[in-house]
Amino acid sequence: MIRNGLIFFVAIIIALFLFGWAEYQVAPSFQSCISQNSTKQSTESFSDYGKIVAIYIKSRSLCSLCLIDRHNGFFAAIAAAIIAAFTFTLWRSTDKLWTAGQEIFEAGERAFVFLEGFDIELTTAANAKVIKIDELPERYRSDPDLYISRFAVLPRWKNSGNTPTRKMTIQVNWRGPKGPIPPDYIYGNPPEPFFLAPKTVEPSALVEMPGAAVLIDWALRPAGVEPIVFIWGRADFEDVFGKKHFIEWCRRLRFDRHDGKKLRASFIQWGDYNRSD
Repeated sequence: MIRNGLIFFVAIIIALFLFGWAEYQVAPSFQSCISQNSTKQSTESFSDYGKIVAIYIKSRSLCSLCLIDRHNGFFAAIAAAIIAAFTFTLWRSTDKLWTAGQEIFEAGERAFVFLEGFDIELTTAANAKVIKIDELPERYRSDPDLYISRFAVLPRWKNSGNTPTRKMTIQVNWRGPKGPIPPDYIYGNPPEPFFLAPKTVEPSALVEMPGAAVLIDWALRPAGVEPIVFIWGRADFEDVFGKKHFIEWCRRLRFDRHDGKKLRASFIQWGDYNRSD
C-alpha cells in the first residue's frame, strides 16, 4: 500500500512537470507580445494623445501578463522536477526499508526445522528375559549388559518456528559397520510426506540398526579398522511465504558406560553433510 501511494504521488508530480513545461513552451515571449500588440494598435488612429498612452499601457500590461505566465510555467516545471527527484529518492529508501522489514518478519515467523535428537530403544541381555546368560558368548557372560540384542532409533524432527511447514518430505538412512558411506548420501526409500506444526516435535519411522552390536565387540577385542555406524537424514519443505528450505544431518553412533551404569547410546555430529538453508 505504501509503495502504491508513492508511485501515485510521483505520477502526479511528473504530470505537473509536463503541464508546467508545456505552458512554458506555449506562452509567447515578451518581445513577440510587444510586437504583436504594437502592430495591432498601429493600424488604429493615434490622433488622440491620451488614447495612445492608454493603448501603450494596455499593451505593456498584456505582455507583462504573458511574461509572468511564461515564467510561472517555467518555475512550476523546475519545482515539479525537484519534488519528483526528492520523492523518487524517498520512495527508493522506503522500498529498501520495506524489503528489509519484510525479510526480518519472514525470518522471524517462518518454519525452522531441525533434528532435535533420537528416541533410543536399546535392549541388552541384562534386561531381555528371552536370552539365557549361559548361551551368550563367553566374554559377555560376566557382563550381560554389554550384549546388545536389539537396537533401534526414532529420529525426532522439530519445528521451532511460528508457522507450519508446507509440502514437507523426509528421508532417513543408515550404514552398518562394513563399507563406506556413499559419497552422495543416498537413500533407499523415496521421500515421505511429513508435517510439523509450529513449536512441535514429531518422530519419524523407527530405524532398526542390528549391526550396532559390532561396536561393542570391537571395543572388547580391538582388531583391525574400527567399525563405524552412521545415520543420516534430509528434510525438504516450504514455509508459508512460499520459500523452499532444506535440512541435512549425519550422526555417528557411540556406546559408553564410563560411570558404571547401564549401557547407553549417543549420537555425535559427523562430516560435512550437516547443513541447512
